[in-house]
Amino acid sequence: LDKRITPHRQRQLIEMLRMIDGRQAGATYQEIAEAVFGAAPVNAITWKSAPLRDTVMRRVATGFDLVSGGYRRLLFGHRPDWS
Repeated sequence: LDKRITPHRQRQLIEMLRMIDGRQAGATYQEIAEAVFGAAPVNAITWKSAPLRDTVMRRVATGFDLVSGGYRRLLFGHRPDWS
């Protein structure tokens, strides 16, 4: 990885790849949150308003963007603002 990428961002990239693998294997966002972050299972109503849900969905979307060519921004030195 680019040495300008902070350790925090490196962890996020790794998490994104794990999340993409999970989605491609058919996992739900909640199952991904449980696997990647160790989140406790919650009911569907609680999950709909959980901040972690938004984080997982955003990282999955960003991960798919990177896989579909967005990784080039990393190669050319751009520092995207990931959440």
